[in-house]
Formats: sequence, structure tokens, C-alpha cells
Amino acid sequence: MLTGGAAAVEKLLIKLRQCVENSFAYVKSTFLWVQWAMDKRILLSPTCSLLSVAFLLANCRTALRGGNTVSGRLGNGITPMGVEEYLHGEQ
Repeated sequence: MLTGGAAAVEKLLIKLRQCVENSFAYVKSTFLWVQWAMDKRILLSPTCSLLSVAFLLANCRTALRGGNTVSGRLGNGITPMGVEEYLHGEQ
């Protein structure tokens, strides 16, 4: 049984894990070559590089579309950055 503080941290981590898993699912379904890369042998293929490129492209795609469904639901008045801001780090 978790204490109050540990239970709160666990609840937060569950949401974070779900977000990461959803991101991987999105990238794998959008870029089919990622699934191919994940089936390769460790240290014998550039899996990390392929995944990095896939996430970069996915983030660029999201920026080009003006955000995602989460951006719209937050309602905090913060507009998602554009692709140029994302790639060049402009604010």
C-alpha cells in the first residue's frame, strides 16, 4: 500500500506513461518504418536515430497542423508553436 505522497506520485506517473505510450503508438502508426526499425538487433542498426527522426517529423507535422487535440482542450490561452519556432527554437 502506498502512502499519500507516493500515491500522488504514482497517479502522476501513470498519466505520464500513458502520454508516452500514446506518442509511441502515434509515431508507429504514422511512420511504418519505425516498426521495422524496432524489430532490428540492438547495436547492429540505427534504431535510436530512426526513432529520433520519426519523433522529429511527428512534432513538425503537429506544428504544421497548428497543434493537436490536447492543445485545444487545455484552454489556457497558450498557442502551440509553429514549425519554424519548433525547429529554430524561436520564442
